[in-house]
Amino acid sequence: GAFLCLVCVGPLAYERHAISAGSFEKLRAAELFAPKDPGLLTEVARLQLLRRPGQTGAALAWLDRGIRGDPRNAVRVYWKAELFRVVGAWPESRRWALRALDLEPEFAAARLTAAEASARLGDMEEARAQLGRMTETRLRRLRPASSYERDLLQFDPRRAEKIESYVRTTPI
Repeated sequence: GAFLCLVCVGPLAYERHAISAGSFEKLRAAELFAPKDPGLLTEVARLQLLRRPGQTGAALAWLDRGIRGDPRNAVRVYWKAELFRVVGAWPESRRWALRALDLEPEFAAARLTAAEASARLGDMEEARAQLGRMTETRLRRLRPASSYERDLLQFDPRRAEKIESYVRTTPI
């Protein structure tokens, strides 16, 4: 309900928001009111991961609960790809990023994660293809029709630049 909306931060806007000391505790308290809310579960997992990057077990458990509650939501699936990316589990990261893309083909951040994971696994051809598709989507959608489309097109440009540079300079 409205309480949860006030507490939660949009998952795609994670880099623009500082994590306050009370954010995680507020989300955990909100869970008492909505223990099966997939968005809430995903947000708790996201904050858990950002607060304690080395402790992925708890975040993975929260994510799994969120995905079970809403298995067709590409954002929740993407966060699982991000969790695996953070710990360097590249095959799993790519698998979950591709699953998110199956659900939402124009999801730029998932495409970027799939490209990075492919590059880290030595599959430069796939990495280039993913980066190319991300660029094509962004060019087609210069003016997103909705906030949902705008969220799908968001990604970290600095990370994209690093991945593109690495892929461009690494032979196939």
